[in-house]
Formats: sequence, structure tokens, C-alpha cells
Amino acid sequence: MLLFLCVVAASLACSDAAKLSAEQRKDLQGKSFNNAWLLFTDNQTHYLLYRSVENDTGYGGFKQCANMSFIICWDSSLKLWYYFYYRGIYTNDVYPTLHLWIQVNSSGEQRDLVKFRYPFYGDQVLLQLLFTDYETCFVLQQVDNEALQVWMIGSTNTTRIN
Repeated sequence: MLLFLCVVAASLACSDAAKLSAEQRKDLQGKSFNNAWLLFTDNQTHYLLYRSVENDTGYGGFKQCANMSFIICWDSSLKLWYYFYYRGIYTNDVYPTLHLWIQVNSSGEQRDLVKFRYPFYGDQVLLQLLFTDYETCFVLQQVDNEALQVWMIGSTNTTRIN
């Protein structure tokens, strides 16, 4: 039943970012190095490469084996829904996968601030997208404690980073 609802929601959802042609997306990405909306609405899997010590401490020292993959977005609210895989976090038959909600800020053209609601952490975490090339990696910084996260886009091959 849940699978059916997800399929229906995916078919009904309308996304301006998803409607962009590859050429339009590339053109917009060339004009900005930190547009979180363009980054997170591209249908890619992201792999966590690095977290600073502050971030590990803040999240209980969880293992650094994490990835997230895009499910769906709602343009009107700038909310994105991602699958979230994190080794060492408990799942079961009722909740076989974890989900991550990402809210992109709606003020301004840059849209570099995002809120993550992790499945294992009660409060939303406010992050700023410092840099992305939209193809190989991106860097997020937690606003309240300056902890850094470096994510790879589409691969764990670090030799792709220039």
C-alpha cells in the first residue's frame, strides 16, 4: 500500500526543476556554484565522503558510510524527499528504509540554505551549500557550529574531483 501511495505521489508531483531540459539545467548550473535547488533536484545519488569532527560528535559519532538518493520534490514548498542509507542505523520490516526531508530556502535567487530533517535526529539541521560543481562533489557547512560535510555526486571515486 505504501509503495502504491509513493508511486501515485510521484506521478502527481510537478517539479519545475525536473521539467528543465539537460541544456537548460547545464546553463543554470554554469551561472551558480551554490544553488541547492538545482543540486538536489537532479536525479543523482550522493555519497558522504567526509565529515568534520564537530559533526561526528554532534551526531553521536555515527559511521561515515552514508548515501542519499532523490525520490521526489514539491516545487511550491521547495521540499525534497530522499532515501537515506546509513550503515549502523536500525531498520525493520515496518520501516525498511529511512527517509530524509530537505527543505530549500525560498528567499533570494541563490537558494544556498537547506534544512535537513534526519530520521535519527529530532531537530532540523540548517546547512549552507558552500560549493558544488553539480557533477562530482559538493560541500555543506552546518550553520550553528560550522561543521563540514563533503559529498560525492553519483560515485565514490575521489579521483574525479579536480
